[in-house]
Amino acid sequence: MSSIEELKHLQIPLQDISLATNGFSDQNIIAKGGFGKVYEGVSEKHGHIAVKRLEHRQGGQGDHEFKTEIALLSEYEHKNIVSLLGFCDEDGEKILVYKYESKGSLDKHLNNKDLTWIQRIQICLDAAHGLKYLHDDGGPHHGIIHRDVKSSNILLDENSNAKISDFGLSRVGPANTQSSFLISNACGTPGYIDPDYLITGYLTEKSDVYSFGVVLLEVLCGRHALVKSYKDERQFLTVLIQKHYTKGTLDKIIPSYLHEQINPDSLHTFANIAYQCLKNRTERPTMQQVIEQLEKALHSQLTPIMSHSINEVKHLQIPLQDIILACNKFSYQNYIRRDGSAWVYEGISEKHGPIYIMRLDPGHGLGYYEFKKEISLLSEFKCKNVITLVGFCNEDGEKILIFKYERNGSLDQHVNNRFLSWSQRIQICRDAASAMLYLQDDARRQGRILYHDIKSSHILLDEAWRPKITNIGLSGIYPSIKDIFGLTGYSPEDYLSSQQKSDIYSFGVILLEVLCGRRAHVTSDKDNPQSLAILYREHYEKQTLDSIIPSYLRKQINTDSLVTFSNIAYQCLKNVDERPTMKQVMEQLQKALDQQLLSCSN
Repeated sequence: MSSIEELKHLQIPLQDISLATNGFSDQNIIAKGGFGKVYEGVSEKHGHIAVKRLEHRQGGQGDHEFKTEIALLSEYEHKNIVSLLGFCDEDGEKILVYKYESKGSLDKHLNNKDLTWIQRIQICLDAAHGLKYLHDDGGPHHGIIHRDVKSSNILLDENSNAKISDFGLSRVGPANTQSSFLISNACGTPGYIDPDYLITGYLTEKSDVYSFGVVLLEVLCGRHALVKSYKDERQFLTVLIQKHYTKGTLDKIIPSYLHEQINPDSLHTFANIAYQCLKNRTERPTMQQVIEQLEKALHSQLTPIMSHSINEVKHLQIPLQDIILACNKFSYQNYIRRDGSAWVYEGISEKHGPIYIMRLDPGHGLGYYEFKKEISLLSEFKCKNVITLVGFCNEDGEKILIFKYERNGSLDQHVNNRFLSWSQRIQICRDAASAMLYLQDDARRQGRILYHDIKSSHILLDEAWRPKITNIGLSGIYPSIKDIFGLTGYSPEDYLSSQQKSDIYSFGVILLEVLCGRRAHVTSDKDNPQSLAILYREHYEKQTLDSIIPSYLRKQINTDSLVTFSNIAYQCLKNVDERPTMKQVMEQLQKALDQQLLSCSN
C-alpha cells in the first residue's frame, strides 16, 4: 500500500475545504457518528463533494484509521467503491474528501416504499461486486477485509448505483487466499458483527460475508439490523430472521408494500443466500457465490415481466395472412421507413382499419427482446398520449407489432410546417411531456429503466394533432442494462452516467426542433452547424434566438411565452444535476401555453 508521503498529490488545502463547506457550517452537515461529522460542499476544483472531518476525542477514528483509508482508496478503484478525491492533514485537522453521492446511505432508504424490489436486488448486487473486488480482485498482492460492512456504509449515487465506503477499520492480507487475523479487540457495529469473530478474535473474509448477509436482510425486511426501542426478539434482526426462516413464516416480517411485489422464486433465492451468510464461518458462501444467487433472484423477478404474457394477450394475435393482405405483401409502396431493428409499413386491415405494421428484423440481435417487451408494456399502458397496440403476430418466424395508424404521421415531418401554429406546437410538447411523465412514473413503480430513444420521429400525431409516444420497446427493463439506443443529435455526452436525466436532454432537443422549425441533426445544411443543441446554446447565451426562429413562427409568438418555452428548453440541455424533472418541464410548457393563449384572447 502507498504511504501518506507518496500521496501528497491528493492533499487539499484546509482553506479550500473550509471554503467549500461554508466554514464547516452546521447547515452543511449531512451525517454524524463516532468518527466525527460529514459535510456536503462544492469545490471549485472537484465539484460536489462529501467531507469527512474526523474527531480526535476518545472513540473517534485515529491516525491509523485515517492513513488506512487514504492508502486503500488511493490504490483501489472500482465503480462500486466510493471515490476518494483527496485529504487534508493540516493544523490538527484530519479530513477525507470524497465524491458526493446524492442519495446518501442505504440505511436511509430501507423503508422507502418507492424503492422497488428489483431496485433493491440491484443495489445489493452492486455492493456485492464491490465487496468481491476488495476480497479477490483489488490487486495482485493484496486482498482487503472491510471489517465494518453495514447499510450506512453503502452509498447510493443519483441513479441508485451502490458504492462501498468507510475503510478505516479495514485489514489487508494476501490476495486470493483465505486470510485471517487474530484481533485482540474485535471492532465492528452491533447487529452486523460476525459472532465467530467476536468470540474467537479471528477475522476473515467470511466476517464480511456475515455482515453483508445482515444488509440483505435489512433490504428484505425494510428495517435496521438493530432497533434499540424494541425490548424483545425484534431488537436484533438476525434473531428475528432465525425464528421466521426456520418456521417458514418470513412473510410476517416483510413489509406488505414489498411482499406484494416479490415473485416467490425471487424471494426464495434471496432469502436463502441471506440466511446462508449467517451460518457458521465454514458454511458461509463466498462473495462470488452471493453474487450468483443475487443474479438468479433478479432474473426470477424479471422473468414474469419479460415473458408477460404472450399467453395473457392471445386475444391480440393477428394472423400473418391478414397482415400480408393489409400491406400488399409488404410492398415497397406501403413501406414507410427503417426504425432500429424493424421495418415500418402502413396498411389497411378489414378488421382494424388503417394500421402501422412494425416488422422486426429476424437478423437483429435485439429483435426478439424488443418484441416481447413491446407486447408486455404496450398491453399494460393506459394513456391517451401513448401509442395504442392493436395486435401482434408471432408466426412462421415473423415477429410483427400492429399499431393504430395516426393520420398526421410523426412530429419530425412537421417541425417546419408553416400551418402548425405556435399554440398547437406547445400543446403537442406539453402532451408529449405528460406521456413521458406517465412512462417515468410507471418505470418507478415497476422497477423499469426509463424510455431510451426520445426523438421527434417517435412522436406520432393523430388527426387532431394529439401526440402519441411510440418505440417504447427501446426502453430497458433490466436495471443493469447499459446499452444505448439514442441517435445522433439527441444523446447527451454524459448518457451512461445519467440514464434518467438523459431522457430530459433528448426531450429538450425536441423542444428546440419545434421552436426552430428544423431537425436536431442536419447533414445537408452547410450554413448551420449540424447539431441544433450547439447552435441553440450559442444563440440563447448571446440572446439572439430570433435569428434561428423561422419568421412565420416568430410573428406569432408572444414574448412571455417565448421566454418561458426557451428557458425550459435550455435547462433541459444543462449538466445532469441542473436539469429539471419531467414534471417541471410539463409545468413550464403549460405556463408557456397559457401565456400564448392569453395574448391571443386580448
